[in-house]
Amino acid sequence: MPAILLPRLERKQAVRPLTHPVTVAFGLANLYLLDLTGPLIATDHDLVSHLIGSASSVIIPIIVYIVVLSLLLTALLYLAERPVPLRVIIWSAFLLALPSPTSPARKFPTGSPISSPASAWRHSS
Repeated sequence: MPAILLPRLERKQAVRPLTHPVTVAFGLANLYLLDLTGPLIATDHDLVSHLIGSASSVIIPIIVYIVVLSLLLTALLYLAERPVPLRVIIWSAFLLALPSPTSPARKFPTGSPISSPASAWRHSS
């Protein structure tokens, strides 16, 4: 069954909210803080289920970090709408700061004796 395509103008209006600086900043903040939010949404729920006490002591600071970083990135994205050299610098910084799938923190399982890049360096020398 062929997909029903919207006219060009309607497609542009449908995508417009996804390119708003607030939406882009929230997405970037989630990508940047993936190491914090990942354990909260992981299927094994090791972080939250093995806590002694309230889970809000872990969840609320992460939400605050995401909101604050989203606000900061939103301000930078609004600044990037103006002059061309500043736009290039801001977008380059955003793209260079994205986490890579092969970052050192993801190479070792959490339970291994070498679980951080710093400890990996100490064990290798």
